[in-house]
Amino acid sequence: MRQKMLLSVFFLLMLAIPATASVLDKPRDFTLTYGVYGGGFQALTIDLHFKFSPTTYRVTMDAKPYGVLGHLLPWAGQYDTQGVVRKNVLTPQHHEKRSGWRDDHSHLTMTYDRTGRLIKQMQEETSGKKTKMTEIPVASEMSKDAVDITTGIVRMMVAANDHDTCTHESMIYDGKRRFRMVFKDKGREKLADSKINIARGTARRCQLELVPVLGFKGKPRGYYMIQEQARALGALPLVWVAPLWQGGPAVPVRMLVKSDFGSVFIHVQKVLTNY
Repeated sequence: MRQKMLLSVFFLLMLAIPATASVLDKPRDFTLTYGVYGGGFQALTIDLHFKFSPTTYRVTMDAKPYGVLGHLLPWAGQYDTQGVVRKNVLTPQHHEKRSGWRDDHSHLTMTYDRTGRLIKQMQEETSGKKTKMTEIPVASEMSKDAVDITTGIVRMMVAANDHDTCTHESMIYDGKRRFRMVFKDKGREKLADSKINIARGTARRCQLELVPVLGFKGKPRGYYMIQEQARALGALPLVWVAPLWQGGPAVPVRMLVKSDFGSVFIHVQKVLTNY
């Protein structure tokens, strides 16, 4: 449960990516490695891989427990999104989400038509040697004019390219819930030097908020639960974004989220460019 909570915090971070250079102006291929910290200790390592061309995009994420936690808490999560680019607009074609705990695994697949309309959802659940495959009915009121969570991230990168601000809004459907993704610019500030964060210089600070639309029943869960805990503690999640190399796009470099479990920090630790 704690690992899922920390991964949810990471997705709040990923929802706030603006860019200082268009990610679609030329082929780009880079990987960012993050450390997720709780209680002063690193709990997760997350590798985020972006690959863009003028006509296609793919984003993958691999999250796993860090160090000894990998033995104590055998949990992992992966995301994989692929799509096409037409007239500078990103349109999803395929989205997958996987998570596992010991012998229990979950696999969600979302398939779209050429226009980006969700046409099929499949959920595969495995417990031990038993596997159950279920097709989830596509509800138009949930998915209409909404994109998967990863495409929403990259669309935000493109939309923010020509505006020196974090302020932006998108509609997201994550397979269960529909929500507005809203973030507000809180100005620039100088980053403190850190042994666990490679970013230096100034960064733009962004405030994140997810606004429920449909599917939010019962107690808050996942990243929405983390957000509401932060709100109750007097501060919505904050993300700092900045470029990590000359001519590169601005990416999340630091995050702070208050929660009932204590403050959670996310730091960028490594960048690998393949172009």
